Amino acid sequence: MSPVRSSLLPQVLVLVLLTLVPHSEQGNLIVSMNSGIVKATVNEDVVLECQVSDFRREIDLQNMGVHWFYQKSGSLDTEKREVYQFIAGKHIPYRKGATIVDDHLKKGIASLFLPSVQFSEAGDYTCVVFITPDNGSGKSSMTVSALPKVSLSSTAITIEHGTEKSVKCDSVDFYPVSIEMGWIQKTKNEEQMLSKHICTGSPIQHENGTYSVSSRLRLRPTLEDSGNIYICYVKHQSLNKDLKLEAQLTVKEPEVVVPVGIITGCVILSILACTAIAGIGFFVYLKYLKKVPPKVSTISQPPRIIHLQEALMNCQISGYRPENISIRWLLQRKNSEPNVIYSWSSTPQSLQDSGLDEQQKLISKHTSQIEEDKSFNFKVPTVKHNNDGSTSMNCEVLFWPDIYTDNQAILQVQVHHSALKMPIIKKTCLKVEGIGPRMTDLVIPQCIIHEEVLAVTCPITGFKPRPLAITWYKEKNAIKKEIGKLQPGETEFFEITEPGQHKYTHGTTELKYEDHTHTVASVLYFIPTINEDHEAAYICEVTHPATDTQISERIKLNLTAIPKCDNIKLSPESPIVDEQTMASCRIYSFFPKGIKVIWKKGDIVSKEMNANTEANYGKDGLYYFTSRFEFIPCREDLGKALTCEFQHESITGSRKIERVLNRLVSPPLVKYIKSEPEFPEAGKEATIICHAYGFFPKETLFMWFINNERIDDAGITVTEPQEDEQTGFFYCESRWKLLIKPEYHQMEFKVEVLHFPTSHKPSRSSFILHLGGIPVVSDIVPEPEIPSYGKRLVLKCHVKNFSGNVSSARWLMNNKYVSSGITTTEPQKEKSGYYQLFSSMELTPTALDYNKEIVFEVMHEASPNSIQKQLCLNLPGSPPTLSEIKCNPVKPEKNKVATFTVSLTDYAPQEIEIRWFKGEEPFMGLVAYTKPEVAENGLFSSLTSIEFTPVESDNGIGIRCEVIHPETREFMEKNMRLAF
Repeated sequence: MSPVRSSLLPQVLVLVLLTLVPHSEQGNLIVSMNSGIVKATVNEDVVLECQVSDFRREIDLQNMGVHWFYQKSGSLDTEKREVYQFIAGKHIPYRKGATIVDDHLKKGIASLFLPSVQFSEAGDYTCVVFITPDNGSGKSSMTVSALPKVSLSSTAITIEHGTEKSVKCDSVDFYPVSIEMGWIQKTKNEEQMLSKHICTGSPIQHENGTYSVSSRLRLRPTLEDSGNIYICYVKHQSLNKDLKLEAQLTVKEPEVVVPVGIITGCVILSILACTAIAGIGFFVYLKYLKKVPPKVSTISQPPRIIHLQEALMNCQISGYRPENISIRWLLQRKNSEPNVIYSWSSTPQSLQDSGLDEQQKLISKHTSQIEEDKSFNFKVPTVKHNNDGSTSMNCEVLFWPDIYTDNQAILQVQVHHSALKMPIIKKTCLKVEGIGPRMTDLVIPQCIIHEEVLAVTCPITGFKPRPLAITWYKEKNAIKKEIGKLQPGETEFFEITEPGQHKYTHGTTELKYEDHTHTVASVLYFIPTINEDHEAAYICEVTHPATDTQISERIKLNLTAIPKCDNIKLSPESPIVDEQTMASCRIYSFFPKGIKVIWKKGDIVSKEMNANTEANYGKDGLYYFTSRFEFIPCREDLGKALTCEFQHESITGSRKIERVLNRLVSPPLVKYIKSEPEFPEAGKEATIICHAYGFFPKETLFMWFINNERIDDAGITVTEPQEDEQTGFFYCESRWKLLIKPEYHQMEFKVEVLHFPTSHKPSRSSFILHLGGIPVVSDIVPEPEIPSYGKRLVLKCHVKNFSGNVSSARWLMNNKYVSSGITTTEPQKEKSGYYQLFSSMELTPTALDYNKEIVFEVMHEASPNSIQKQLCLNLPGSPPTLSEIKCNPVKPEKNKVATFTVSLTDYAPQEIEIRWFKGEEPFMGLVAYTKPEVAENGLFSSLTSIEFTPVESDNGIGIRCEVIHPETREFMEKNMRLAF
């Protein structure tokens, strides 16, 4: 079996350590708890501190465990009770309302919040913390108290001189029972504690666990005591300081009363005195001379006698006389005779000085041999003399039972006394119990991976005695099969019970605590697969023979499989710049089906997809599919990483595969074709240069053309391609040195750069050769670039490369020369020896100028024809704005002519279509339409109207005007309803 996967080890280790490490205060983590005792009041909320010292990094909760235990202080019961458990992200509160906060745990704070604490929760608390592989623990104690409510029977006491009266002080609803009550007398001169004439009762317990007690002070004051103050004080652990209540005394003079019947009283007293003398003699006989047999109680025992857990039993023997008495304890175990295990007898001398020398421990009534029975420890009986002259004693036995030897044994006590003819015998049957096991949820990792080692842990806690049977089952598709079992008493051998199953192995770890309880972690190891184990339930069943307990826990497995992927493939293998490329990546062996794929080029996300519909199901129960990404690479992509990234619930975050685009096939770009000099002269040599760049690989061919005719000339040369260090692509130049002929003027010189890997699309570029001295006219440039109606517009043109003077430079609009708004500079000489000038035309376009053609014309002696540049005023179309239909008269009358008018404003060009409707039918009369006029904003405005005489039947009819603007394809309408 391969080792447990590293991601599982922290969680398994947390569980095993948390459930098995003894509850000691040892470990390599320093755990800080509350300093001093936590003092709580009943029903209040309490926080018990627990913090890992010097732990500054944030803790992964999957690697952390916390266990809180409670033990009653000063109890003979050494068993610790679980209060709270946190294992690898899972909270298990055993006490209702107990809470530990995740955000605090991440900082190493495992403090426990307990709401509304009760008296029964007072005791010692142990906090055990594990941060794999380290652990540590600490202890703190908590007391739970209830504050006493104190009251006085009277705060003002009035007593006649010579009489007496008492004042009572009550303390109620306090806990624990230990309390001190006393009285203080405060006179004018001093303050003193009182010790006489005080009667304080025994505390009485109520149903809610609290106690009450009263103290009474008897006063027989003199006149000098008048004005004294008597203080009742109470001391209790729930109080920060003594609680005191005061009562003031007033003493009055007695009233004089003459006694009646004095003589009669004396006679009665004489008779009573004679009777008393006779009674005293009889009383002495009953108290000191008459024998009285003892009363023997049943042998008391705890509600439960637990295996190897200390139990206290006692027997009360009371009210006997004389003091001489003998006691024997006998034990009869299964299939054996009763044995004397302890005997004790008393004499008057021994009652005065009873000690351990009088204790005899025997095991058989048939032999005088003395041996020790380690299960029992008898205390020397406590003897007490009663006021009536009788004697009582209490016999206590400490018992450490063993379920195998002491269960169903008979324990008896025999009491011998001179007042008895036969000894008194009391018996009890010892029922020794074990403690049944408890199970928490089976523990598995949060993510179970296909074909990776899995550990399923079954924690079994707090049981005794040890023999325990563990059986593992697997259930799938309603079929339950036994995998293997560990028989009671066996600690090493785990028997695989399912034939042919070699996939499972088993391990156990266990610890024994001070109270003899055991904790076992049963761990089943195997390699799960999707086909066999997905949605299968694994069941751990535990049988404890000593308590006849059988419990089980089950857990259902939900497996995932981590996606695998192949390298990214490209088609073509070497992508071509500006041509479509297909990238593909095969992703396979994943489960469940849902997977998200993200394609990136560099740091930019180019495509995201969910493969739920595309994934295919394989015979192995896993899914697979091929993700494809189409893209068009550009030159800037050279050296960038093409990434296929996928996200799946089986992995944290995402995984990815990359391919660097380090071989991009790129056709050449022509940076420029130029002539040196720029404007050569006929009969002189010039060099035409073509610069190509951005191509890969470097194999290229330059082909030159004049007016589409291929030229092979000895003056054509090509430089060796050089690599650009910044881009990684190649560049080079082709030069053509030639003699300029007059006919070359305005001829097209063209270059085709043929790149062998991309020969299907050669790069082309050309330029028009201009000879020196012949004017070159630039295109007309508008400022602003996009003209607007009613706003200033300047059109500019540049004339250069002419010799002498131009004969004319003129502007035309709609084939008419323009004279206004024209500015032309004087010719200026350039470095080349030729001249240049600038000419501009300024205008404010209106709707009348929509799509008008502007021409700039230059005449020069070197050119037989004029040189022209054209520009169409590309003004935007604007649909008309319609007013509401206006009626004249405003309130039409029947049988009188009415006119209906709509204003059309802010439109261009002027072509519009107008239709009027009367009701649902087109208006058949004359439709008037005024000639459009240019408004101040440069756009057209006009009116349209109709006229007719309404009749009675026209009342309530609708009038509608529809307008269509063909240029902008806008449709508008206005409506009104005729009423008179």
